[in-house]
Amino acid sequence: MIVAFFIFLAVELLFCRIISNSFGFSLKRTLVYVLLPFFLLLLYLLTAVIYRFDVQAKNTYVFYVLTFYLLFWFPKFSFSVLYVIFSIPLIIKKNRIFFIFRKSISIIFSITLFVYLLISIFVGARTLTVTEKQVFVKDLPKEFNHLKIVQLSDLHLGSIWNKKDFLKELVERCNSYKPDVVVFTGDLVNQYAEEAIGSDTILRKINATYGKYAVLGNHDFGDYSFWKCPNEKERN
Repeated sequence: MIVAFFIFLAVELLFCRIISNSFGFSLKRTLVYVLLPFFLLLLYLLTAVIYRFDVQAKNTYVFYVLTFYLLFWFPKFSFSVLYVIFSIPLIIKKNRIFFIFRKSISIIFSITLFVYLLISIFVGARTLTVTEKQVFVKDLPKEFNHLKIVQLSDLHLGSIWNKKDFLKELVERCNSYKPDVVVFTGDLVNQYAEEAIGSDTILRKINATYGKYAVLGNHDFGDYSFWKCPNEKERN
């Protein structure tokens, strides 16, 4: 956690210095605007540490806040890295074209990354991806010929806005395949059982001729959170 903090801060400061030098902005004003998401994240994490058990046992807001911060941090990181890389030729030879190329490529790539991350968060998280495979097994008993298995995995319900509509779409899609067996292979939630509240009434509408089966994933075990005691984790 401490290492991540210093990495985030180092990138933020490097980005501020580059922006200030490259665009002629005031360094103090640049620091205020650029570091605002960082300080908001820091403020929230400090609050979460002070009240961590009350906060983390009931919601996944830490995840949302961190995602919001990384949405801005990764483009800053890519901009800074590209800017430094394209600065190397300028050490050897000062060339106006190199200056323009360095700035243009860094800006275009970071903006593209920001848009891509934005689409991934608000569209990609709700996009159902279906992969169909035919499995051939030697000496398979004839009773199992043409058996249709639907596998569901990694819903991470805490990451999905308006998850009830998403789950209804999932159930409809699953039932459209008329599966013989449905298996769920884990990571229903990010951390907490509360994320799945209300989903059971929707998911139980999945139909399967021979049954539905499920196992826990690593996130379902709650290994990425703070707990008051082992019993609290076990109850979750």
